[in-house]
Formats: sequence, C-alpha cells, structure tokens
Amino acid sequence: MQDTERNRDLIHLRPSSDDEIDLGELVRKLINEWQSILLITLFGAVAGVSIALSLPKQYRIEAVFSRPSMTQIAPFLSQTLIPLDRQQIVGELLKNLQSRSLLEQALQQTDNFVDHQGTPLSDPQRVSKITNLAMALQIAPAAYDFLPDSGNNNAEFDQISISTLSADPASTKAWLAALLDLAEQQTMDDLVADIEGQQTIELQKLSQQMLALTNTASANQQRAIEQLTNALAIAKSLDITTPRAGSTSDTIVDYNKGSVILMAELAALKNQQPTLQDVIVGYQQDSRGNLVPTVLSPQMLQGQLAALQQLNLDLTAASLLDHRVQIQVPAQAEKPNRTLIAVAATVLAGFLGLFVALIQIAIRKAD
Repeated sequence: MQDTERNRDLIHLRPSSDDEIDLGELVRKLINEWQSILLITLFGAVAGVSIALSLPKQYRIEAVFSRPSMTQIAPFLSQTLIPLDRQQIVGELLKNLQSRSLLEQALQQTDNFVDHQGTPLSDPQRVSKITNLAMALQIAPAAYDFLPDSGNNNAEFDQISISTLSADPASTKAWLAALLDLAEQQTMDDLVADIEGQQTIELQKLSQQMLALTNTASANQQRAIEQLTNALAIAKSLDITTPRAGSTSDTIVDYNKGSVILMAELAALKNQQPTLQDVIVGYQQDSRGNLVPTVLSPQMLQGQLAALQQLNLDLTAASLLDHRVQIQVPAQAEKPNRTLIAVAATVLAGFLGLFVALIQIAIRKAD
C-alpha cells in the first residue's frame, strides 16, 4: 500500500513528451535564424581584420655576443687583490644589462623619452616606459637550432642573446646599443672600484703593521740610548775613561767600558735608523695541531707595501664586449599574426551568433 502511494507521489517527476528536445526542429529553427548568425559572424570577422590590421608590426631586435676572451679581461685576472674568473665577470655584466638605471640612461642618451609628437614624457610615463622595456628585455643563452636540446648549450658555446620586441626598430636598436656600452663601462668601473677598495684596505693594514714595527724599533732604540746615557754618566762620575779590567761583554751596556767608548756608541746609536725586527702576523696549526707563528720580515712587508702602492690597472686594452657585435633587425615582423587574429575573431563571432540565436529561440518558445 505504501509502495503504491510512493509511486503516485513520484509519477509527476517522470519526463513527459513535452520535455524532450527535438534536434531536428532545433536545427531548423537555427537555420531560420541564419541572417542574424551570419550578420554577427561577419561583424566579428570585420572587427578581427580591423584589429589585426591596426596592430603595429613588432620586430625582434637581437644582439648575440660571446663572453670576453682571456686577453680582453687580462688586467682583472692578473691582479691578486680580488679573485676573479671569466664567469664572474660575465655575471656582473648581465646584472648591469638588467639595470633599470642604465636602461634609463640609454633611453636618455638616444632621446627616447618623447611621444610620437615629440613632446617630452612626464615622470609617470617615463617610469612606465622603463618598466615595460625592462620586463620585455630578454637575456638568455643563444639558441642553436642545429643542436639537440641538451640544456648545456651555454657551456659549449657560451654565447648570450639579448633581445626585445619593438614596433620602432630604429630607436630600439639605438638604445639597445647604448645599453650594451653603458653596461660594459659600468661593469668595468665596478670591478676597478672593488679592486681599488681592496687595495686601500690592504695598504692600510700593511701601513699599520709597518707603523707598529717602526714604533717598536724606535722604542727599543730609545731604551738602548737611555741605558748608554746612564752608563756614561756613571763612567764619568767614576772617572773611567778607558776600559778597565773586569768589564763585561761589548754587547752589554757597562760603565766599565769607559766614557770614551760609551760616548762613541751613544753617538753612533743616535745617528742610526731604528732596527726593524720580524713581526708575527698570525698563527697556523701544523700537522700535530701545534700553533706555529707566521712571521713577516720587515723587508717582505716593505716589498708588499711598495708593490701595492705601485699597483696600476692598465685598462687600455681591456673590454668585455666585442665591439663588432651587430644588433640585428629581421626583415619579417614576429608579431602580430594577423591571419590567426582574423580567423579567431571570425570563429568566436560565429559562436556568439549561435548563442544569440538560441536565446531568441528560447524567448519565442516561452512566449
């Protein structure tokens, strides 16, 4: 009995013949709406073609350069103040190529901070332009299509590509060339500043060590002078002029030497330069774990100080980029793909037309 009542309650949920979709009828109704579908499709196609034709052509401006040769960076590699290798120098160059301040300088040098009418850009416009160009600039290992994709082309050829898309190839080529020159010069200036800074630090350290040696030697000399002066005073007070029996070794200050010898030694000591002695600059552990002092002689210290003072980087032949690098502008534009834009706009417009037609059919059916 309960099952019969439940069936009666659920019988109204069964689909009726009115809920079935007749695909044939739907297709016929869509065909009847061919005019609106065609009109929307044609409008979308015309709009897509117009947009495709209005978009400016964009060319990929590219420069490919190799890492500098050992000869080009020899002045940086020959100095011993800061350990440098070729890859480190290239890394500093790549950092500067992505510097927004250098990009701004390059744009400023090539007069690229004006609009199409020649009016100078405002500060917000300048910032936006710099930001957009920095984001569009691509720096990557140069691609070689004839090689298998081993992921190690950079290690084999060590060539770098810097490129960007632009609708104005001439101006882009100009500021890209300026950016390369600025990045090269900035990298060399940074390296020189680091080396000169380390040179100053080392000179200060050696100067302080030399000053400590000189002060110690002066103090020892002064102490010896005082000892001779005291011995001479005693010898004079005892009226000892010549050495007498019982005098000690010549290396010991003794009034028994007599005033004549003591006066001669005192005069010679006052006229001579203080004698510099070896200095301990640190300690190292030997194979047994014992601390062994590292001794620096005054002659070695003076030699290092003179070598640092005479250090002079000759950068006349130094360079980081081959100045024969050409910035290439292709004959064919990379973007936009006008055919693809037009076809995509037409297809989307066709789907929109079908959707509008279905809505119209649904409205008529509801009425």
